[in-house]
Amino acid sequence: MAGSIDNYYNSEEFKTNLNLYETSKREGKSCILGSEELADIAEYYFEKGKLADAKETAEYAASLYPDATAPKIVLARYYIMVKKDKEKAKECIEKITECNDLNYALLIAEYYIFTEKKEKAIMALDKALTYLEDEDLLDLPAEACNLLLDYGMTKQAKHYLEQDRDKSSNDYLRMKARMAFAERKYEEGAEIMERLIDKDPFNTGLWKILAIEQNNFDKYSNAATSIEYALAIDDKDAEAYMILGNAFFKMCNYQKALEAYRKSAEIVDSEQSDMMMARCYFCMQDMDKTLAYLKSAETKCTEETANKIDICRDFAITYGWMGNNELAFKYLEKLKEYGKLDAETYLVEGSILLGMNRFEDANMAFYNGYKLTNNPTEYTFQIAVSLYEHSMDQYAYMFLKRVFEKDPERTRGLAYLAACSNYLGMGDEFIGYLKDAVDKNPEEAKAVLADFFPKGMEPYDYVEYAKKHSRGINEETDKNDNDSQK
Repeated sequence: MAGSIDNYYNSEEFKTNLNLYETSKREGKSCILGSEELADIAEYYFEKGKLADAKETAEYAASLYPDATAPKIVLARYYIMVKKDKEKAKECIEKITECNDLNYALLIAEYYIFTEKKEKAIMALDKALTYLEDEDLLDLPAEACNLLLDYGMTKQAKHYLEQDRDKSSNDYLRMKARMAFAERKYEEGAEIMERLIDKDPFNTGLWKILAIEQNNFDKYSNAATSIEYALAIDDKDAEAYMILGNAFFKMCNYQKALEAYRKSAEIVDSEQSDMMMARCYFCMQDMDKTLAYLKSAETKCTEETANKIDICRDFAITYGWMGNNELAFKYLEKLKEYGKLDAETYLVEGSILLGMNRFEDANMAFYNGYKLTNNPTEYTFQIAVSLYEHSMDQYAYMFLKRVFEKDPERTRGLAYLAACSNYLGMGDEFIGYLKDAVDKNPEEAKAVLADFFPKGMEPYDYVEYAKKHSRGINEETDKNDNDSQK
């Protein structure tokens, strides 16, 4: 479980084992750690995104302890989650001889999900209930719930959570919170997480889980506050700085986001921090630094990380924005070579084509992506934002209206509706959407609408100012200047 895992990784026992392993590796000596300790280190690397190190450690453990189960489980999950290699994963599983523990049961279920045999996955978990004993049996419901939620199987996950015998345990409560977040019940999930934090206020893992979900639910100020608590406990947590940077990035406070990403990079130098700093500079319209950090991220990126795809997309977006269509399409082709002809790739392609005034081709790209997306409403919103950024306000407005018809409770996008209404001369609608945006999502309102108002004005003053200047706000808003800042 996330909280207990973080606590273990922060324990003196684990830190000693990690130091022992890394020292022996650096000095070219054999390591005296057992298979379980080495598997824990491999899992730690896996969690931290050091996938090559995870694989190397698991293979080393398997070579030292050929009969051990734990290293083979790590390797099998590596081939499932990273390489997407069914045959290699199956080879690792078939070498396992101890088949009656919880981790093996979870691995088998994950393999079946990976191979698109979800019914068999549920059968494997049900079967595990008949042979697991003691702690493994008690832990199965929450662990099964966690696995199934990872793969978007919310209904099945809920079934296992309800089978948990100890409904007061921290593991159960963490999964109940995660279930609430998965079902878009933010208040319920946050309340449970806060109860857990009250019981264990120095658990940085819990603060990070809460902050991540607050970012997911557009509660960016709350996320920043939560993660500051985690950093007050441990100011050397690179992941916490990344979460903080993400909160500031979403609030369009790119200077503070840069500071957080830089602190993360000082602790763990990775392509992730470079990639996020590149995005900050892109939003600040500094294309030289954007490309410099993207190139740095590209050099650090291995073939085994998902960031390779995101960096490639970011190159395509950046070159497209700069008008270098040749390089933009070169990176789009690379994405297709990687097999990432998915909704997001089509979204990027459509945006680039809009910038080239190839509207019919852009429409086809957006349509192809829409057919592939798992979240049509959010995808429609992203298309609307792209249309808005390319000054196609009438179309952006139409797409945004469609989004809010499908999801009337959402708050993200209200500021864009207000902006489009303003540009289209819909005074009453502009005031209405502006009020909603300020009341329900002031951070987005400030990010999207600040250029409509005097410099330094806070969102809570927007509505009164707009009412007093209802005839002049369009005249005071230089659309061309706004376009240059989007």
